[in-house]
Amino acid sequence: MDDFRQDLTALSSSLAEQATALAQAAGNPSASLACLDMVRSARRIEDLAEQVLKLCAQQSRDAGHTWRELGDLLGVTRQAAFQRFGKPVITGSAAVDGRGDEVRTPSASGVDG
Repeated sequence: MDDFRQDLTALSSSLAEQATALAQAAGNPSASLACLDMVRSARRIEDLAEQVLKLCAQQSRDAGHTWRELGDLLGVTRQAAFQRFGKPVITGSAAVDGRGDEVRTPSASGVDG
Protein backbone atom coordinates (compact mmCIF):
# COMPACT_ATOMS: atom_id res chain seq x y z
CA MET A 1 0.00 0.00 0.00
CA ASP A 2 2.88 2.41 0.75
CA ASP A 3 4.29 1.99 -2.78
CA PHE A 4 0.84 2.76 -4.19
CA ARG A 5 0.56 5.94 -2.12
CA GLN A 6 4.08 7.06 -3.03
CA ASP A 7 3.49 6.40 -6.74
CA LEU A 8 0.10 8.10 -6.67
CA THR A 9 1.51 11.11 -4.82
CA ALA A 10 4.39 11.50 -7.26
CA LEU A 11 2.21 11.10 -10.35
CA SER A 12 -0.51 13.40 -9.02
CA SER A 13 2.02 16.06 -8.10
CA SER A 14 3.58 15.94 -11.55
CA LEU A 15 0.13 16.02 -13.15
CA ALA A 16 -0.84 19.08 -11.10
CA GLU A 17 2.39 20.89 -11.98
CA GLN A 18 1.96 20.22 -15.70
CA ALA A 19 -1.71 21.26 -15.69
CA THR A 20 -0.95 24.42 -13.71
CA ALA A 21 1.85 25.40 -16.10
CA LEU A 22 -0.41 24.91 -19.10
CA ALA A 23 -3.25 26.87 -17.50
CA GLN A 24 -0.91 29.73 -16.60
CA ALA A 25 0.53 29.86 -20.11
CA ALA A 26 -2.93 29.80 -21.67
CA GLY A 27 -4.23 32.48 -19.30
CA ASN A 28 -1.32 34.89 -19.71
CA PRO A 29 -2.30 37.43 -22.40
CA SER A 30 1.29 38.64 -22.81
CA ALA A 31 2.71 35.15 -23.39
CA SER A 32 3.21 34.01 -26.93
CA LEU A 33 1.52 30.63 -27.13
CA ALA A 34 2.97 28.19 -29.58
CA CYS A 35 0.18 25.81 -30.53
CA LEU A 36 2.48 22.81 -30.85
CA ASP A 37 3.92 23.50 -27.39
CA MET A 38 0.38 23.50 -26.00
CA VAL A 39 -0.34 20.18 -27.73
CA ARG A 40 2.91 18.76 -26.34
CA SER A 41 1.98 19.90 -22.82
CA ALA A 42 -1.57 18.58 -23.11
CA ARG A 43 -0.22 15.23 -24.29
CA ARG A 44 2.10 14.98 -21.25
CA ILE A 45 -0.86 15.77 -19.01
CA GLU A 46 -2.95 13.10 -20.74
CA ASP A 47 -0.17 10.51 -20.27
CA LEU A 48 0.18 11.34 -16.58
CA ALA A 49 -3.60 11.19 -16.07
CA GLU A 50 -3.69 7.76 -17.74
CA GLN A 51 -0.95 6.52 -15.40
CA VAL A 52 -2.91 7.78 -12.39
CA LEU A 53 -6.08 6.12 -13.69
CA LYS A 54 -4.32 2.78 -14.25
CA LEU A 55 -2.76 2.88 -10.79
CA CYS A 56 -6.11 3.67 -9.16
CA ALA A 57 -7.93 0.98 -11.16
CA GLN A 58 -5.33 -1.60 -10.11
CA GLN A 59 -5.64 -0.52 -6.48
CA SER A 60 -9.44 -0.70 -6.71
CA ARG A 61 -9.24 -4.27 -7.98
CA ASP A 62 -6.76 -5.16 -5.25
CA ALA A 63 -9.27 -3.75 -2.74
CA GLY A 64 -11.93 -6.14 -4.06
CA HIS A 65 -13.93 -3.94 -6.43
CA THR A 66 -15.34 -5.65 -9.53
CA TRP A 67 -14.81 -4.93 -13.20
CA ARG A 68 -18.49 -4.01 -13.34
CA GLU A 69 -18.01 -1.34 -10.66
CA LEU A 70 -15.01 0.09 -12.51
CA GLY A 71 -16.84 -0.05 -15.83
CA ASP A 72 -19.89 1.68 -14.40
CA LEU A 73 -17.72 4.44 -12.95
CA LEU A 74 -15.94 4.94 -16.28
CA GLY A 75 -19.09 4.67 -18.38
CA VAL A 76 -18.02 1.47 -20.14
CA THR A 77 -18.84 -2.23 -19.87
CA ARG A 78 -17.02 -4.48 -17.44
CA GLN A 79 -15.37 -6.14 -20.44
CA ALA A 80 -14.08 -2.79 -21.70
CA ALA A 81 -12.73 -1.97 -18.24
CA PHE A 82 -10.96 -5.32 -18.12
CA GLN A 83 -9.53 -4.89 -21.63
CA ARG A 84 -8.13 -1.51 -20.65
CA PHE A 85 -6.77 -2.33 -17.19
CA GLY A 86 -6.80 -6.12 -16.71
CA LYS A 87 -4.00 -8.60 -16.88
CA PRO A 88 -5.46 -11.97 -17.91
CA VAL A 89 -3.83 -15.21 -16.83
CA ILE A 90 -4.56 -18.24 -19.01
CA THR A 91 -5.37 -21.37 -16.98
CA GLY A 92 -6.56 -24.40 -18.91
CA SER A 93 -9.35 -23.42 -21.29
CA ALA A 94 -10.41 -20.23 -19.51
CA ALA A 95 -8.73 -16.93 -18.92
CA VAL A 96 -9.02 -15.46 -15.46
CA ASP A 97 -7.95 -12.10 -14.16
CA GLY A 98 -5.64 -11.65 -11.19
CA ARG A 99 -8.53 -12.08 -8.71
CA GLY A 100 -9.79 -15.34 -10.21
CA ASP A 101 -12.77 -13.85 -12.06
CA GLU A 102 -13.33 -15.72 -15.33
CA VAL A 103 -12.97 -13.61 -18.45
CA ARG A 104 -14.69 -14.63 -21.69
CA THR A 105 -12.24 -15.29 -24.49
CA PRO A 106 -12.93 -16.32 -28.09
CA SER A 107 -12.79 -20.06 -28.70
CA ALA A 108 -10.29 -21.62 -31.08
CA SER A 109 -12.87 -21.41 -33.88
CA GLY A 110 -13.16 -17.67 -33.31
CA VAL A 111 -16.73 -17.90 -32.00
CA ASP A 112 -17.57 -17.00 -28.42
CA GLY A 113 -18.97 -19.92 -26.52
